Amino acid sequence: MKKILLPALLMIVTGCSENAKRASDHREPMTATSPNYPELKKGTAFDVVVRAVITKEGSNENCQVVSSQNPHLNETALKMCRQRKPLVGERDNKNLVGRNRLMHFQFRMDD
Repeated sequence: MKKILLPALLMIVTGCSENAKRASDHREPMTATSPNYPELKKGTAFDVVVRAVITKEGSNENCQVVSSQNPHLNETALKMCRQRKPLVGERDNKNLVGRNRLMHFQFRMDD
């Protein structure tokens, strides 16, 4: 039984390694390609206008998209609105708390 088992085991191991070698020979390296975006080549810019209410601390709350040329950029514009520097104090002798603030964000597609 040992005489049959050892050669059979050896054939199985050899066969597996040969199959693994053949499989690795057929692999081709993957190359990354840049997607073709015509807007990128044109230097297109997309505008998003966001409105927010100025809080007592000067931060923005209730950020809402007023107009957008590309809906895919809305979340980014809203995030930028929320993270914008606080605006405190007065302008033209009027308290800014509770007033609307319009912010214009332009996203440019450059090469």
